[in-house]
Amino acid sequence: MSAADRLELWDLTAGAELMPLRHDAGVLAVAVSPNGQYVATTTVDGYALIWRTSDWTEVLKIEIRKSDADHAESNIAFSSDNLWLAATSAIALTLLFRR
Repeated sequence: MSAADRLELWDLTAGAELMPLRHDAGVLAVAVSPNGQYVATTTVDGYALIWRTSDWTEVLKIEIRKSDADHAESNIAFSSDNLWLAATSAIALTLLFRR
């Protein structure tokens, strides 16, 4: 993971970057769904993003609240049944449901 405004996807066999997933702000946390179909990220500017791994398109971007603190904190995790995504900022918890 990069501390910059992108998540880097690498081909470890070739030792080369496949593609960057661009963000509007620095990436804080990353989670992969248990079924491998989605990757979720949180960013310094207070957003959670969900990416579909089959084509690496952004399928959802939602504000989880930007911290008023001098430093940014965030966590993100999928439930084991792939139905829920929990994203936190320093001042909020957001639960997202995927059908």
